[in-house]
Amino acid sequence: MSRILISLILLILFFPGKAQVYHSCPDHPGGEYENPLYDQWLSAYDVKHYQLTLEVSNTNTHIEGIAEVVLEVLRDLDTLVLELQDGLEVNGIMFNDELQDMGYPAENELDFMHHNDAIYIKLDQTRNQGDHFRVKIQYGGDAGQSRGFFAGISHKRGSDYGFDVTYTLSEPQNAKDWFPVKQVLEDKIDSVTFNLICDKELLAGSNGLLMKVEELGSEHILTWETHYPIAYYLLSFAVADYMDYSFYAPLSDEGDSVLVQNYLYDTDEVLTDWKSQIDETGSMITLFSQLLKDYPFASEKYGHAMAPLGG
Repeated sequence: MSRILISLILLILFFPGKAQVYHSCPDHPGGEYENPLYDQWLSAYDVKHYQLTLEVSNTNTHIEGIAEVVLEVLRDLDTLVLELQDGLEVNGIMFNDELQDMGYPAENELDFMHHNDAIYIKLDQTRNQGDHFRVKIQYGGDAGQSRGFFAGISHKRGSDYGFDVTYTLSEPQNAKDWFPVKQVLEDKIDSVTFNLICDKELLAGSNGLLMKVEELGSEHILTWETHYPIAYYLLSFAVADYMDYSFYAPLSDEGDSVLVQNYLYDTDEVLTDWKSQIDETGSMITLFSQLLKDYPFASEKYGHAMAPLGG
């Protein structure tokens, strides 16, 4: 088996806007890092939090949504750079000064340029070391421009059970295929909130815990949160006609356990074929917790989501 593992709401969350051009095209310096943007641009800030709100489907790789990124400035910064493939359209970028009002910061529209798979965002003023701020990027389009095993996002119909699935696999440099990102491994994202909007008949899974499900007409919003630091390319989602088969695996301390959550194709045939092997996951987690150390993400989960992806 192959395994891995809006827009009414967008109008509420964001304004309809047009891209404004930032008129000077920065040079792309090289450096000792593989990412040529690192030395001049990406090393100037630390990513603290993401909130992604995306409308997704199991039948295509078209996405529409908003990426909110909270940053801490590491050295004086007047231009913020994030990576995003040119095949996606950026419709507007807003700026929130976290220091102005921690509850409801004022918003200002920012000029930007989207060029060579990077967004150059001209800040309203130079931000100094230690400053915190938030940018809100409205974007969309067909994210499935890349092809191959490590495409950032893919849609396929499985040959085994015939289910349509849209899923991400961003390693090593393809997270930019589907969300604005700093692709630097040294900078772990401290926490993530991911709002996935899809048809009510579907489930959309992601990192962390499912915090709530809200109905939105014929769709619903599944809100996932993770509070463990995470590398950019591990942020993911999968959407399909899933069922949720979950259980808890005991850890080393009596009474302690971790959620083992499995998004499986919604057919009895899958459980018949694979339940016993999936259940062994819990036994393995328990064994290694007793022999070595508890599963390191025990306050959230160990998770699988099925997709037509061999490995």
